[in-house]
Amino acid sequence: MKFILLIAGILTGFATYAQHRPDAIVGKWIVIPKENFIINVYHSTTGYSGKIASVKEQSKANTIGFVIIDGLKFDPKTGSWDKGKIHNPNNRTKYNASAKIKPDGVLEVRGSGAIKFIGAKRNFRRVQ
Repeated sequence: MKFILLIAGILTGFATYAQHRPDAIVGKWIVIPKENFIINVYHSTTGYSGKIASVKEQSKANTIGFVIIDGLKFDPKTGSWDKGKIHNPNNRTKYNASAKIKPDGVLEVRGSGAIKFIGAKRNFRRVQ
């Protein structure tokens, strides 16, 4: 029984470590539940950024390549990315952005104005 608990503890530790690496956010993510666009998050000179990689609606095809997230900085104390900007591709407005990977592997991106607690969240699931 102790051996099983030890193995479970080690596996949980690996999962926690993976979520607290700066590059854990890098890759392709699809918005859920709508699954109408995919962003590609990468390390840039300003921090971590994300471009729209594909869209479901043909009318939105002109947004492919648009940098929707820019300048996220990894905070090792919280295991999240903060101090970035999120850009609205429809009207080009900017909002403050933060992101975190939840224990279930979902990337939660939060955009807010001047008051951090008032804003909107979008969830993403990693894709291959």
